[in-house]
Amino acid sequence: MQAGRRYTSRRRGWANVLRWSAIAVATLWLLFPFYWTVTTSLKSGLDLYRGYVPFVNYTPTLGMWKGELATRWELDRMALLNSLAIASGSAVISVMLGGSAAYGLAGLRGRRFTPWLTILCLGPRFIYPIALLIPFYLMMRLLGLVDNVLSMIIANSIFGLPFAVLILRDAFVSIPRELEEAALVDGCSHWQALWRVLFPLVRPAVVAAGMLAFAAAWNDYLFALVLSVQWARPITYILAGTGGTQLLMVRAIMAMTPPIILALLAQRYLVRALTLGVVK
Repeated sequence: MQAGRRYTSRRRGWANVLRWSAIAVATLWLLFPFYWTVTTSLKSGLDLYRGYVPFVNYTPTLGMWKGELATRWELDRMALLNSLAIASGSAVISVMLGGSAAYGLAGLRGRRFTPWLTILCLGPRFIYPIALLIPFYLMMRLLGLVDNVLSMIIANSIFGLPFAVLILRDAFVSIPRELEEAALVDGCSHWQALWRVLFPLVRPAVVAAGMLAFAAAWNDYLFALVLSVQWARPITYILAGTGGTQLLMVRAIMAMTPPIILALLAQRYLVRALTLGVVK
């Protein structure tokens, strides 16, 4: 009996060691690109080829950072503000329009044509953006929106909507119908029930959908390349035209910082969104 318990305990101990070892390896694998980016931005000249350990392989310096902030900060600041405006606008539009569509699809669940409506809402996700690039550019030129952040907000919202519809529809389906019916009995319209009752209940899903739309718009380069000329250039456009590895890493850190801060602030909602609907 005791021998069996010792064997079971020993097996669990080895299982814990293997599990934590796998977690450590995966964490190092994910964090190494960030470490490499930071250490490269602190190198100068031939230090680029002298290893990755500061104060051992090379002496860290803020020379590239000082030069960038002193001579090109206005360009970087404008690009970051443009990216922030594009990503935030796309996220807000995707969540609002996607939430309205998801609410309608959730209310129609069980109908024979509902799956076809869902596929129609998800349709833009199956279209290559480059297929719409020239027609969209001609439309924006006709409206005078070339080199305007509004054109890129519209473009990225089109491809952010399917994510929002898919996530929020499942969230609305998980809410009992009785809550909405009680709100309607109390005098709320369907719009009031949506914005005052249902949306607060699916806040984690709203944040998750907004974060996905924000990330997709922040990383967009295709529409930025075609629709921006001078004043509406986002940070991805600036990164693509950067020469020199150290300078590229400096700008990459600038580009990564806002999404990372936003993800850290919204992490509790993201964790809840991942488990939304698991328990009925």
